[in-house]
Amino acid sequence: MIYVATLLMLPASGFAQSHAEHQHMPAPAPAPAPAPAPHEHVHDEHEIMPDMNAHDMTDMSAMEENSATVSFSRDPHAYAESLPASDRFAEQGHHLSLADDHAFWAVLGDRVERYGDSGNYDVDLLGWYGQTFSRMGFTLDAHASNEGLESASGQLFWNRAMSAFFDTQAGVRVDRYVGGENRQWLAAGIQGLAPNWFEVSATAYLGESGRFAFSAESEYDLRLSRRIYLQPRVELDWYSRSDVVNRLGRGLAELSAGLRLRYEFTPRFAPYLGLSWSRSFAETAKLLRENNMADEENRWVIGLRFWL
Repeated sequence: MIYVATLLMLPASGFAQSHAEHQHMPAPAPAPAPAPAPHEHVHDEHEIMPDMNAHDMTDMSAMEENSATVSFSRDPHAYAESLPASDRFAEQGHHLSLADDHAFWAVLGDRVERYGDSGNYDVDLLGWYGQTFSRMGFTLDAHASNEGLESASGQLFWNRAMSAFFDTQAGVRVDRYVGGENRQWLAAGIQGLAPNWFEVSATAYLGESGRFAFSAESEYDLRLSRRIYLQPRVELDWYSRSDVVNRLGRGLAELSAGLRLRYEFTPRFAPYLGLSWSRSFAETAKLLRENNMADEENRWVIGLRFWL
């Protein structure tokens, strides 16, 4: 190509010939077409597949990606010979057992404390047996002195989880009074963990002769250090009718609050010191004064919180 182009660029005088000689010369062979450059071999995709539009090309790319993904994906049941784990264990005569299937038990001594110079005691126990979502439980709240038991309230209930943080409760309650009359109640309530880690419970009671009662309490564990906790606690009791024999009046009967500082040697053993306040209201306060009893008390307490 370069040689032919050079000849064409030379002056015509250098190749002067007569008209006759020029006529007798054979016609030159046509020059071969120039070889295409390497980059000219790359054709557009529409030249290769003229009938395929851009949408088809997108679908083909997606199919290639999906096929690659499927080829490298893992079958979740491959380890079980293509059977779900439950079916595989059933065929082998086994049952897949998790922690939720087992029954556990626990007893918590939330407050076992002494107060006053004469030696008065308060005991608040909680226990349960069962599985994570359903269990049988009990509570015991007793007041005693050096002379013996003064009053006690025990509950037996069935506990069922209703959400991740709250349980429903249904059962019975029995109140025993020394020098008074015992009472029996049907109980239904709710207890659990409120936002910001407040432990709360609320229970309604139906007693004899259409009596109604309601109790609620809340407490919070404020962590001061790895082993030291400050626990504020509030509790109230309300009755629909007066119970003169047991010195309980209609309406808000008693409101109590406390602040206890405990040291946890272990979560199972934690002694504490605290301050407790309680006050009776309305007809309950009147009944207590008529029996020469105080309607308000402030006391220092020393106690133990334990867990079995």
